[in-house]
Amino acid sequence: GNKYFARGAYAEALTFYQDLLRLKPRDADAFNNLGATLCKLGRYQEAEDYFRQAIEKRPDYPEAHSNLVAVRLWKRHFPEAEVSLRRALKLKPNYVDARSLLGLTLAFQGRLRDAKAQFEKVLKVAPRNTDALVGMGQVATTEGRFDDAEALFKRVLEIDPKTPGAWAGLVGLRKMTSSDGAWLERAKEIAASGIVPVEEAAVRFAIGKYCDDVGD
Repeated sequence: GNKYFARGAYAEALTFYQDLLRLKPRDADAFNNLGATLCKLGRYQEAEDYFRQAIEKRPDYPEAHSNLVAVRLWKRHFPEAEVSLRRALKLKPNYVDARSLLGLTLAFQGRLRDAKAQFEKVLKVAPRNTDALVGMGQVATTEGRFDDAEALFKRVLEIDPKTPGAWAGLVGLRKMTSSDGAWLERAKEIAASGIVPVEEAAVRFAIGKYCDDVGD
């Protein structure tokens, strides 16, 4: 299951995790991994139940607390997402993925200074963390620092050219014209490459704002 998950073959991973759960019906890892796979397939409502069961069986499971956030962000339950992330960080203070998500959750609530502080903490220990860099770019965009935001998103794409948040951020910053057709096609290719549906929606929304301008 883990091998298929790492390759992005989520349907196959799901089958193996379901088999594991039948063999070990009280295994917290099995519940968490099954939930994570369902999230990748866009089945958030089902995933939520598996994350909750993982936490019920192992209350001090930071990854399950953090994964539950994906569902809460999908539902736009930002205060609840913040509670889960702070719990995960209390259990595992050096958990950079949870800290990046906390920054994103705070940004969604308009708490830009607090969000920036969380992203900076991540970048201090992991300067190439793309989630934190995208978060900083989003904060810069909201603050109207568009040149800084563009530089941050471009830096992310130098690290990982398939980061959907950076593509969405750049599309949102630029006024697209017909001459940007090839650039937009690349963004669409990234959107269709098996990323999390919420991220795909963000990319497609950003692209969609300019469809009329590019004659698409």
